Amino acid sequence: MMKSLRQHSDRQAGFTLLEVVTAIALFSAVMVITVGAFTRFVDVQRRDIDEQAFQEDIRLAVGLFNREARGAFGDTYEGIIQVGEDGMLGTEDDEPSIFFHNQNTTCVRYFISDGQFVRNESATGGRTADCSLPDNYDSADDRALTGDDSTIINMQFRIQQSRVDCENFFDPDAPGTPVPTVVRRGYITVLIAAEAAAKEVPLQLQSTVTSRQTVSINNDFTCP
Repeated sequence: MMKSLRQHSDRQAGFTLLEVVTAIALFSAVMVITVGAFTRFVDVQRRDIDEQAFQEDIRLAVGLFNREARGAFGDTYEGIIQVGEDGMLGTEDDEPSIFFHNQNTTCVRYFISDGQFVRNESATGGRTADCSLPDNYDSADDRALTGDDSTIINMQFRIQQSRVDCENFFDPDAPGTPVPTVVRRGYITVLIAAEAAAKEVPLQLQSTVTSRQTVSINNDFTCP
């Protein structure tokens, strides 16, 4: 009787092989689920961070363009081709570009090259110079505004030049002398589609900027 009680006590004090295997299996299953959930969480966080960086990259580039275009002379806004006779210009090209004189009367050109939004500037002889094909264009002066992880897959510019009235405004100190006056401010609408290196769904962005320059008389502008 005493021996039987001692054997029963020994069995109660330990684990059977089946219990050990079951415990290990349950622990392994919990670890697999936990590690999988953590890995998915890290992947989602990484994608969110990459997506935010990508969107910030594109918005920063467009913001830099808008800032310079806003201070530029709207009557110098030009694109590759003219779409209509209503003053609207547009670009229809695989690598569209836009050019204008900025507030410092420097010729600047924005264009797409190898999927990047690029800025180039060239010194010219004042605001009357032609910005479209500067003789001293040098690709070494190109500055990419977007990073290597962002690709511009489509971009369009829609442009309306400022309209300058040369007939109905006169210099009060010189009666009869017309004063070139901007009566309609130019604007540029940018439509852009871009995608990140590891993301197939593109970012669609549209922005419109209006020229702040209202008078051209002090900036080498002369009426015909």
